[in-house]
Amino acid sequence: MYKKTTAVCLLAALVLLGACNRNLREEAEMAITVLDIRGFPVVGANVTIYANEEHWATEQNPLQETALTDNSGKVSFFQLPSGTYFVDIQRDSLNNWENKREVEIIATIYGFRNEEIFVLNNSRMGSLSAASGRNWQLTDIQLAGESIKTQPGFECLRDSGLRFFKNGRYEVISGAITCPEDDNPANRQGLWRFNDQQTLLILQSQAGQVRELLLEDLSQKRLKVGQNFNGILIDIIYEQR
Repeated sequence: MYKKTTAVCLLAALVLLGACNRNLREEAEMAITVLDIRGFPVVGANVTIYANEEHWATEQNPLQETALTDNSGKVSFFQLPSGTYFVDIQRDSLNNWENKREVEIIATIYGFRNEEIFVLNNSRMGSLSAASGRNWQLTDIQLAGESIKTQPGFECLRDSGLRFFKNGRYEVISGAITCPEDDNPANRQGLWRFNDQQTLLILQSQAGQVRELLLEDLSQKRLKVGQNFNGILIDIIYEQR
């Protein structure tokens, strides 16, 4: 009788345990370490996680509040379900935009610690663009190092500019005089990208017009590109505004 009662109790306990386990939520921790290209921890970096690449590109709808890395370059996010996450990390001019940004997370009812390492660098993508758009104002047009901005034929370019977005879009900022090709609104916006060697900045308008600009200089404040005008290479210089 005693053995039978014990067996019944054990069976009941197992049933209850199974029911409890079914009600438990699978959760995970995403433990992130942020390093620079030399392998040193990046302290005070802003780390934000998103559910998809669109939200990552526009920096909207974060899944949790942005967190800062500690003195060891570490930060953690908790209570995450299994799935794919997109991680945005920024510290001054450093970011992970051209490096790893997508991670797969495993969660269990007992919790699971997922450790991820991210490396930041001064990416050209980060220098050129921003989630809300980065504005570049044309400041000079040069031929063989000499300014020709005030010469006839460049009137529509003199006070124009470009706006680049992190999600790969661009817009033309027209000046007082609109260039003829920009009369078509579809030519004033489109998609931008670098070539694999990052030597060309390629702009493809919504109208299908493609411009390949020779990338001569790019920093947080200055953009210099070479553009072919009737077989002559003209240097166009922009400053961030």
